[in-house]
Amino acid sequence: LPFKSTSQDFGDEEINKLTSHFRPLLLSAGVDVDLIPDQWTILKAELYTAGFSQGTFEKTWPTVNRMLRHRCPDVLYLFDALLTIPARLCALPPLYILDTDDCRSTHPNCHLVKYADDTVLLSLLSGSSQHHRPALQEFVEWCDSSKLELNVSKTKDMVVTFCRRPRDPAASVTTIIHGTPVEVVEEYKYLGTTFDNLLKFSANTEEILRKCHQRLYLLRKLNSFGVSSSVMMTFYCAFLENIMTFSITCWFYSLSLQNRNRLQHTTSVCSKIVGLPVRTLAQVFYQQALRQAAKILHNPSHILHPAFQWLPSGRRLCCIS
Repeated sequence: LPFKSTSQDFGDEEINKLTSHFRPLLLSAGVDVDLIPDQWTILKAELYTAGFSQGTFEKTWPTVNRMLRHRCPDVLYLFDALLTIPARLCALPPLYILDTDDCRSTHPNCHLVKYADDTVLLSLLSGSSQHHRPALQEFVEWCDSSKLELNVSKTKDMVVTFCRRPRDPAASVTTIIHGTPVEVVEEYKYLGTTFDNLLKFSANTEEILRKCHQRLYLLRKLNSFGVSSSVMMTFYCAFLENIMTFSITCWFYSLSLQNRNRLQHTTSVCSKIVGLPVRTLAQVFYQQALRQAAKILHNPSHILHPAFQWLPSGRRLCCIS
Protein backbone atom coordinates (compact mmCIF):
# COMPACT_ATOMS: atom_id res chain seq x y z
CA LEU A 1 0.00 0.00 0.00
CA PRO A 2 1.23 3.55 -0.70
CA PHE A 3 0.84 4.80 2.87
CA LYS A 4 3.21 4.19 5.74
CA SER A 5 3.03 1.02 7.77
CA THR A 6 2.15 3.03 10.89
CA SER A 7 -1.04 4.20 9.16
CA GLN A 8 -2.22 0.86 7.81
CA ASP A 9 -4.76 0.43 10.58
CA PHE A 10 -5.82 4.08 10.55
CA GLY A 11 -9.56 4.24 11.19
CA ASP A 12 -10.05 0.47 11.28
CA GLU A 13 -11.29 0.42 14.86
CA GLU A 14 -13.63 3.36 14.25
CA ILE A 15 -15.05 1.72 11.12
CA ASN A 16 -15.73 -1.47 13.07
CA LYS A 17 -17.54 0.49 15.79
CA LEU A 18 -19.65 2.40 13.29
CA THR A 19 -20.48 -0.77 11.40
CA SER A 20 -21.57 -2.47 14.60
CA HIS A 21 -23.63 0.54 15.68
CA PHE A 22 -25.42 0.98 12.32
CA ARG A 23 -25.63 -2.73 11.52
CA PRO A 24 -29.48 -2.89 11.51
CA LEU A 25 -29.68 0.15 9.21
CA LEU A 26 -27.04 -1.21 6.86
CA LEU A 27 -28.61 -4.66 6.67
CA SER A 28 -32.03 -3.18 5.95
CA ALA A 29 -30.47 -1.29 3.02
CA GLY A 30 -28.93 -4.44 1.58
CA VAL A 31 -25.35 -3.57 2.55
CA ASP A 32 -22.88 -6.43 2.98
CA VAL A 33 -21.35 -5.40 6.31
CA ASP A 34 -18.69 -8.13 6.10
CA LEU A 35 -17.11 -6.40 3.10
CA ILE A 36 -16.84 -2.98 4.73
CA PRO A 37 -13.38 -3.51 6.36
CA ASP A 38 -11.82 -4.66 3.06
CA GLN A 39 -13.47 -1.85 1.13
CA TRP A 40 -12.21 0.64 3.72
CA THR A 41 -8.65 -0.58 3.02
CA ILE A 42 -9.20 -0.07 -0.71
CA LEU A 43 -10.65 3.39 -0.13
CA LYS A 44 -7.65 4.42 1.98
CA ALA A 45 -5.24 3.21 -0.69
CA GLU A 46 -7.06 5.14 -3.42
CA LEU A 47 -7.16 8.34 -1.37
CA TYR A 48 -3.47 8.18 -0.52
CA THR A 49 -2.59 7.44 -4.14
CA ALA A 50 -4.58 10.50 -5.21
CA GLY A 51 -2.46 12.71 -2.96
CA PHE A 52 -4.54 12.81 0.20
CA SER A 53 -1.51 12.29 2.47
CA GLN A 54 0.50 15.07 0.75
CA GLY A 55 -2.28 17.63 1.04
CA THR A 56 -2.73 17.83 -2.75
CA PHE A 57 -6.07 16.06 -2.81
CA GLU A 58 -8.55 18.39 -4.55
CA LYS A 59 -11.50 16.11 -5.31
CA THR A 60 -14.83 16.65 -3.58
CA TRP A 61 -16.76 13.95 -1.78
CA PRO A 62 -19.34 13.54 -4.61
CA THR A 63 -16.44 13.00 -7.02
CA VAL A 64 -14.90 10.35 -4.78
CA ASN A 65 -18.31 8.75 -4.44
CA ARG A 66 -18.69 8.46 -8.21
CA MET A 67 -15.13 7.23 -8.73
CA LEU A 68 -15.22 4.43 -6.17
CA ARG A 69 -18.90 3.55 -6.01
CA HIS A 70 -18.32 0.38 -8.07
CA ARG A 71 -15.35 -0.76 -5.93
CA CYS A 72 -16.40 0.31 -2.43
CA PRO A 73 -20.20 0.53 -2.45
CA ASP A 74 -20.77 -0.76 1.08
CA VAL A 75 -18.32 1.47 2.95
CA LEU A 76 -19.45 4.49 0.91
CA TYR A 77 -23.03 3.78 1.90
CA LEU A 78 -21.91 3.86 5.54
CA PHE A 79 -20.29 7.27 5.00
CA ASP A 80 -23.35 8.56 3.17
CA ALA A 81 -25.52 7.50 6.10
CA LEU A 82 -23.28 9.45 8.49
CA LEU A 83 -23.16 12.55 6.29
CA THR A 84 -26.92 12.68 5.86
CA ILE A 85 -27.70 12.56 9.59
CA PRO A 86 -29.07 16.02 10.51
CA ALA A 87 -26.91 17.79 13.06
CA ARG A 88 -30.02 19.05 14.83
CA LEU A 89 -30.83 15.48 15.82
CA CYS A 90 -27.73 15.51 18.03
CA ALA A 91 -26.26 12.53 16.22
CA LEU A 92 -22.66 13.57 16.76
CA PRO A 93 -22.61 13.29 20.59
CA PRO A 94 -23.75 9.63 20.53
CA LEU A 95 -21.18 8.83 17.86
CA TYR A 96 -18.46 10.54 19.87
CA ILE A 97 -19.53 8.71 23.02
CA LEU A 98 -19.44 5.46 21.08
CA ASP A 99 -15.91 6.21 19.90
CA THR A 100 -14.70 7.02 23.43
CA ASP A 101 -16.55 4.20 25.19
CA ASP A 102 -13.33 2.39 26.09
CA CYS A 103 -12.04 5.44 27.98
CA ARG A 104 -12.75 4.47 31.58
CA SER A 105 -10.99 5.05 34.85
CA THR A 106 -9.49 2.00 36.54
CA HIS A 107 -8.95 3.78 39.86
CA PRO A 108 -11.51 3.05 42.60
CA ASN A 109 -11.92 6.65 43.81
CA CYS A 110 -11.96 8.25 40.36
CA HIS A 111 -14.86 8.44 37.94
CA LEU A 112 -15.07 9.80 34.40
CA VAL A 113 -18.22 11.68 33.39
CA LYS A 114 -18.45 12.07 29.61
CA TYR A 115 -20.91 13.91 27.41
CA ALA A 116 -19.71 14.15 23.81
CA ASP A 117 -16.37 16.00 24.00
CA ASP A 118 -16.98 17.36 27.53
CA THR A 119 -15.25 15.18 30.10
CA VAL A 120 -15.07 15.55 33.87
CA LEU A 121 -12.68 13.60 36.08
CA LEU A 122 -14.13 13.24 39.58
CA SER A 123 -11.71 12.17 42.30
CA LEU A 124 -12.43 11.53 45.96
CA LEU A 125 -9.36 12.81 47.78
CA SER A 126 -9.11 11.73 51.39
CA GLY A 127 -6.46 10.42 53.75
CA SER A 128 -3.20 9.72 51.96
CA SER A 129 -4.78 10.32 48.54
CA GLN A 130 -4.38 14.04 47.95
CA HIS A 131 -4.19 14.21 44.17
CA HIS A 132 -5.70 12.60 41.10
CA ARG A 133 -2.46 12.54 39.11
CA PRO A 134 -2.47 8.75 38.36
CA ALA A 135 -6.03 8.82 37.01
CA LEU A 136 -5.36 12.01 35.07
CA GLN A 137 -2.16 10.61 33.59
CA GLU A 138 -4.06 7.51 32.50
CA PHE A 139 -6.67 9.68 30.78
CA VAL A 140 -4.03 11.84 29.05
CA GLU A 141 -2.21 8.76 27.77
CA TRP A 142 -5.47 7.34 26.42
CA CYS A 143 -6.18 10.60 24.56
CA ASP A 144 -2.68 10.60 23.08
CA SER A 145 -2.99 7.01 21.91
CA SER A 146 -6.45 7.72 20.45
CA LYS A 147 -5.21 10.78 18.51
CA LEU A 148 -7.39 13.14 20.59
CA GLU A 149 -5.92 16.49 21.57
CA LEU A 150 -6.78 17.96 24.96
CA ASN A 151 -7.45 21.70 25.06
CA VAL A 152 -5.46 22.53 28.20
CA SER A 153 -6.41 26.22 28.00
CA LYS A 154 -10.07 25.29 28.54
CA THR A 155 -9.33 22.64 31.15
CA LYS A 156 -10.00 23.74 34.72
CA ASP A 157 -9.28 22.25 38.13
CA MET A 158 -11.74 22.77 40.98
CA VAL A 159 -11.43 21.40 44.51
CA VAL A 160 -14.74 20.84 46.29
CA THR A 161 -14.20 20.66 50.02
CA PHE A 162 -16.62 19.64 52.75
CA CYS A 163 -14.42 20.88 55.59
CA ARG A 164 -15.43 23.78 57.77
CA ARG A 165 -12.21 25.53 56.88
CA PRO A 166 -12.07 25.76 53.08
CA ARG A 167 -8.88 24.61 51.46
CA ASP A 168 -6.78 27.33 49.89
CA PRO A 169 -6.78 26.67 46.11
CA ALA A 170 -3.27 28.09 45.85
CA ALA A 171 -2.05 25.46 48.31
CA SER A 172 -3.34 22.62 46.14
CA VAL A 173 -0.93 20.55 44.10
CA THR A 174 -0.74 22.01 40.59
CA THR A 175 -2.17 19.81 37.86
CA ILE A 176 0.05 19.71 34.78
CA ILE A 177 -0.91 18.36 31.35
CA HIS A 178 1.81 18.13 28.71
CA GLY A 179 3.94 20.60 30.64
CA THR A 180 1.15 23.19 30.93
CA PRO A 181 -0.32 23.93 34.38
CA VAL A 182 -4.10 23.73 34.67
CA GLU A 183 -5.87 26.77 36.07
CA VAL A 184 -7.49 26.30 39.49
CA VAL A 185 -10.93 27.92 39.67
CA GLU A 186 -13.63 28.35 42.29
CA GLU A 187 -16.53 28.24 39.80
CA TYR A 188 -17.10 26.30 36.61
CA LYS A 189 -20.03 26.06 34.22
CA TYR A 190 -20.72 22.53 33.03
CA LEU A 191 -23.64 21.61 30.76
CA GLY A 192 -25.48 24.84 31.56
CA THR A 193 -25.11 24.74 35.36
CA THR A 194 -22.50 26.74 37.28
CA PHE A 195 -20.83 24.80 40.09
CA ASP A 196 -18.75 26.36 42.85
CA ASN A 197 -16.22 24.77 45.16
CA LEU A 198 -18.65 24.88 48.11
CA LEU A 199 -21.64 23.53 46.15
CA LYS A 200 -23.75 26.51 47.22
CA PHE A 201 -24.74 27.35 43.62
CA SER A 202 -24.81 31.07 44.35
CA ALA A 203 -23.34 31.97 40.95
CA ASN A 204 -25.85 29.69 39.27
CA THR A 205 -28.68 31.48 41.09
CA GLU A 206 -27.38 34.86 39.94
CA GLU A 207 -27.30 33.64 36.35
CA ILE A 208 -30.87 32.33 36.60
CA LEU A 209 -32.14 35.60 38.07
CA ARG A 210 -30.37 37.62 35.39
CA LYS A 211 -32.04 35.65 32.61
CA CYS A 212 -35.44 35.78 34.31
CA HIS A 213 -35.32 39.55 34.78
CA GLN A 214 -34.66 39.97 31.07
CA ARG A 215 -37.72 37.91 30.19
CA LEU A 216 -39.93 39.56 32.79
CA TYR A 217 -39.91 42.64 30.58
CA LEU A 218 -41.49 40.62 27.77
CA LEU A 219 -44.09 39.19 30.13
CA ARG A 220 -45.04 42.69 31.29
CA LYS A 221 -45.32 43.80 27.67
CA LEU A 222 -47.71 40.96 26.92
CA ASN A 223 -49.78 42.01 29.91
CA SER A 224 -49.86 45.62 28.69
CA PHE A 225 -51.14 44.45 25.30
CA GLY A 226 -54.08 42.74 26.98
CA VAL A 227 -53.00 39.20 26.12
CA SER A 228 -55.09 36.50 27.78
CA SER A 229 -53.86 34.82 30.94
CA SER A 230 -53.67 31.41 29.25
CA VAL A 231 -51.27 32.74 26.60
CA MET A 232 -49.14 34.48 29.23
CA MET A 233 -49.07 31.26 31.26
CA THR A 234 -47.79 29.42 28.20
CA PHE A 235 -45.12 32.09 27.76
CA TYR A 236 -44.17 31.83 31.43
CA CYS A 237 -43.79 28.05 31.31
CA ALA A 238 -41.72 28.17 28.12
CA PHE A 239 -39.45 31.15 28.79
CA LEU A 240 -39.29 31.61 32.57
CA GLU A 241 -40.13 28.44 34.46
CA ASN A 242 -38.02 26.45 32.03
CA ILE A 243 -34.98 28.55 32.99
CA MET A 244 -35.64 28.57 36.73
CA THR A 245 -36.09 24.80 36.92
CA PHE A 246 -33.27 23.69 34.62
CA SER A 247 -31.35 20.92 36.47
CA ILE A 248 -33.27 21.87 39.63
CA THR A 249 -32.80 18.40 41.11
CA CYS A 250 -29.08 19.11 41.14
CA TRP A 251 -28.98 22.41 43.01
CA PHE A 252 -32.28 23.19 44.77
CA TYR A 253 -31.52 21.53 48.11
CA SER A 254 -28.07 23.12 48.23
CA LEU A 255 -29.38 26.69 47.97
CA SER A 256 -29.29 29.02 50.92
CA LEU A 257 -32.60 30.30 52.27
CA GLN A 258 -31.84 33.73 50.86
CA ASN A 259 -31.36 32.43 47.32
CA ARG A 260 -34.48 30.28 47.55
CA ASN A 261 -36.52 33.30 48.59
CA ARG A 262 -35.10 35.36 45.74
CA LEU A 263 -36.12 32.75 43.20
CA GLN A 264 -39.51 32.29 44.82
CA HIS A 265 -40.05 36.06 44.73
CA THR A 266 -39.56 35.93 40.96
CA THR A 267 -42.23 33.26 40.60
CA SER A 268 -44.59 35.34 42.77
CA VAL A 269 -44.08 38.38 40.53
CA CYS A 270 -44.79 36.25 37.47
CA SER A 271 -47.96 34.90 39.08
CA LYS A 272 -49.23 38.43 39.70
CA ILE A 273 -48.52 39.49 36.12
CA VAL A 274 -50.11 36.39 34.60
CA GLY A 275 -53.10 36.50 36.93
CA LEU A 276 -52.99 32.77 37.59
CA PRO A 277 -51.24 30.68 40.26
CA VAL A 278 -47.94 29.14 39.18
CA ARG A 279 -46.07 26.20 40.64
CA THR A 280 -43.56 26.95 43.36
CA LEU A 281 -39.98 25.82 42.87
CA ALA A 282 -40.37 23.34 45.71
CA GLN A 283 -43.31 21.72 43.92
CA VAL A 284 -41.36 21.48 40.68
CA PHE A 285 -38.37 20.05 42.52
CA TYR A 286 -40.39 17.30 44.23
CA GLN A 287 -42.14 16.37 40.99
CA GLN A 288 -38.90 16.14 39.03
CA ALA A 289 -37.08 14.36 41.86
CA LEU A 290 -39.80 11.69 42.07
CA ARG A 291 -39.77 11.29 38.30
CA GLN A 292 -35.99 10.91 38.28
CA ALA A 293 -36.07 8.45 41.18
CA ALA A 294 -38.64 6.33 39.34
CA LYS A 295 -36.38 6.21 36.29
CA ILE A 296 -33.43 5.12 38.42
CA LEU A 297 -35.49 2.41 40.13
CA HIS A 298 -36.52 0.95 36.78
CA ASN A 299 -32.99 1.09 35.34
CA PRO A 300 -30.67 -1.45 37.02
CA SER A 301 -27.73 -0.20 34.96
CA HIS A 302 -27.97 3.32 36.41
CA ILE A 303 -25.03 4.27 38.60
CA LEU A 304 -27.36 5.32 41.44
CA HIS A 305 -29.59 2.24 41.28
CA PRO A 306 -27.77 0.43 44.15
CA ALA A 307 -28.45 3.44 46.41
CA PHE A 308 -32.18 2.64 46.43
CA GLN A 309 -32.81 -0.23 48.84
CA TRP A 310 -36.15 -1.49 50.10
CA LEU A 311 -37.01 -1.97 53.75
CA PRO A 312 -37.73 -5.54 54.93
CA SER A 313 -41.44 -4.88 54.44
CA GLY A 314 -40.83 -4.31 50.73
CA ARG A 315 -43.23 -1.37 50.66
CA ARG A 316 -40.95 1.55 51.49
CA LEU A 317 -37.43 2.58 50.55
CA CYS A 318 -34.58 3.10 52.97
CA CYS A 319 -33.41 6.64 53.58
CA ILE A 320 -30.35 7.39 51.45
CA SER A 321 -27.47 8.30 53.73
